[in-house]
Amino acid sequence: MSRAEIAETVLVLLSVAALWPWAFLKYRAPWYTAVLVAVLLVMVLLCVRLVRRTSRAFREAERQMREEGASPGVLPWCMPPSAKSRGSGDDPAENN
Repeated sequence: MSRAEIAETVLVLLSVAALWPWAFLKYRAPWYTAVLVAVLLVMVLLCVRLVRRTSRAFREAERQMREEGASPGVLPWCMPPSAKSRGSGDDPAENN
C-alpha cells in the first residue's frame, strides 16, 4: 500500500469514529456539527479519489489487454450479449 492509501484508510476510520458521538450519544453541539461537515467533505474527497483510481486501473487493464492482441469481444466487460446468454452446455438445467 502506498502512503496515500494508508492516509485514506486512516481518514476513513477517523471519520467513522467522529460519527459515533452523534449516532450513539446524541451529541448535537454546534461546533460538533462543523466537525461533521468537515467529515462529510473528507469522505466526498476520498470517494472521488477512489473512483478516479479505479477507473484509471480499468482503463490501464483494457489498454494492456488490447496491446496483447485481445479483441474487444474477449474483454469481460465488452462481451457481446450473445456470448453472455449462451450456456456452456455442461449444466442440464441450462438446456431447458
